[in-house]
Amino acid sequence: MREAVRHAESGRRLTIPLRRSELERQARQILAATAQPDDYLGWTMVALASEACLPAVRRIPIHRRLLLLPPVPSRGASPSGPALNGAGLNPSGLISAVSNGPALHSACEGSLAHLWRLGQELGYRMLPGDAGGSILELLARGDVQAILGVASLDLLERALDPILAAGIPCMAVPTFTGKRGNGEFDECWAEDLVRVPFQPDFETSPMSYPRLMQAAAGMFEPAELERLAPRLRGGATLAEANGRGIEAIDPIAGTEAIAHDFLAKGGKRSRPFITLAVYDALMSAKDGAERPGGRQGGLSTAVLRVALSIETFHKASLVHDDIEDDDAFRYGAPTLHRTYGTATAINVGDFLIGLGY
Repeated sequence: MREAVRHAESGRRLTIPLRRSELERQARQILAATAQPDDYLGWTMVALASEACLPAVRRIPIHRRLLLLPPVPSRGASPSGPALNGAGLNPSGLISAVSNGPALHSACEGSLAHLWRLGQELGYRMLPGDAGGSILELLARGDVQAILGVASLDLLERALDPILAAGIPCMAVPTFTGKRGNGEFDECWAEDLVRVPFQPDFETSPMSYPRLMQAAAGMFEPAELERLAPRLRGGATLAEANGRGIEAIDPIAGTEAIAHDFLAKGGKRSRPFITLAVYDALMSAKDGAERPGGRQGGLSTAVLRVALSIETFHKASLVHDDIEDDDAFRYGAPTLHRTYGTATAINVGDFLIGLGY
């Protein structure tokens, strides 16, 4: 069955982001070709998704991959780390807690401990049972860009839709069910996934959604924002004026300082993310096309500034909208017109429109 999946994917008909309808269509073709019943549909879809994600996983450094494994009974804790009781997620749920997976049969504990040690030796990020951070937080911060693991087929099928929607490269090995239950799994297959080497290929490959999310958020870090949109008046930042108030800064430089400070605050960064994703999709559609700018990853200063300008226009609209609605708070802090007065807030909104252009 795995060979049939590999053969089906060898034509690269599946690409990230994957679609459940296409996965199911190809899985049913494989079942028909191998004379297997529909009982194997979920298993085949997981295998297909893993095979389709293989090229993307190869391009991600091992220390940026998260390895999730089923829980080990307390008597069989890994000799090199704590028992893997689970790895939680935020309430929206990308993957259910691994601790909800099946209990392992004693015969599997040795192979799971081997995978745990192998993951540590290779440099995987591995969440112990008491880890409090969510996987989505790790993805947003850039700590994790791909997920590999072993889990029950039921869990993997439940997780499939949110994983496909997020476009996160994931590879998984389902545990056996039915007569071969007790959490046993294909140990050789699991080790093959863990040993997938890092093979960078930036110039002609699309970036993953998490990497694009990180690129969109990274533009608003102080140093990067100053590089992409340098403050022309050269006045102090709000942090540097702390204790003296905005009045301590030249009026025009003060308007610029407030505008840059507001630009760096909060928000989902959806607009710059979409802009970068469109650019990346169009450029990666050109076989072998070299992206302008000469940067690895293909996001030149010019492209980043386009994405930044769209967010800047959006931020300008928020300042003026808050004035019109007399909103009290934005991003958990008092709105600009409540803090600096309506006249200054109007100037800041206008400044952001000009900065966007």
